[in-house]
Amino acid sequence: MIDYKQLLNKTIGELCESDPWVKNFMEETYNIFGMPKRIDDCLNESDKILYVWAMMMLVREMKNDEAWKDLKEENNPEEAAYKFSKNYFDKTGKFLLASPSDEEKFIGPTVKEKK
Repeated sequence: MIDYKQLLNKTIGELCESDPWVKNFMEETYNIFGMPKRIDDCLNESDKILYVWAMMMLVREMKNDEAWKDLKEENNPEEAAYKFSKNYFDKTGKFLLASPSDEEKFIGPTVKEKK
């Protein structure tokens, strides 16, 4: 049985530290996209930047779309990560954790073309 009071009263960061399912869900989501699962998995500075970027993107979407809470009740973390990522792709046509350079094309600075 899910303790919804715990889900409502804690931040995603707190849940990641205190709830093994949430931690595993996030790690499985990173794994789907080939991102480091934990900061300890990072081999260099670039990996650490990639890990932090992936965490920010995932937390942002977990706040925007709380469907992961429903997935928690009936799915293991691996299945839930796949379903959550697929739902995001079905809604947006983009991968949840695409390459940061791909994301920059959508949110980065725009440069005016020279005529």
